[in-house]
Amino acid sequence: MLWSLACLGGGSLLGLIFGIPRAVSEPPPRSEGSTEPIDSGRYHLRANTNIEQISDWLTKLLVGAGLVEMKSLPHYLHRAALYVAGGLGTPRDAAMSFAAALIVYFCVEGFLGGYLATRMFFQNAFQRSDETLVG
Repeated sequence: MLWSLACLGGGSLLGLIFGIPRAVSEPPPRSEGSTEPIDSGRYHLRANTNIEQISDWLTKLLVGAGLVEMKSLPHYLHRAALYVAGGLGTPRDAAMSFAAALIVYFCVEGFLGGYLATRMFFQNAFQRSDETLVG
């Protein structure tokens, strides 16, 4: 059970990193023929995008490292399954298969859940927060 939750949590964190929405900075609209400067002197708050920049950097790093190390993934999965299987009991082959399935399933499920939660819920929360800053 604890290994399932650990894999789910790790996958969720990865999904959160991949799912953070990007903010688009647009200047305020100007009417045609307007001669006033773009910033009319009003005070504007803008959302801090540091987490977005970190997410973008981590996403690129993880994808790049993942593609380079893709050939060693079966070896690392086997080692992780061997470690987890130690706590599952006997027979060892059945425990190894179950441990590998547990790791893959809960990591993928966590990734999808984290990504979808970020896109569906956090994106709306960020948008409401930005509208509050502007409004």
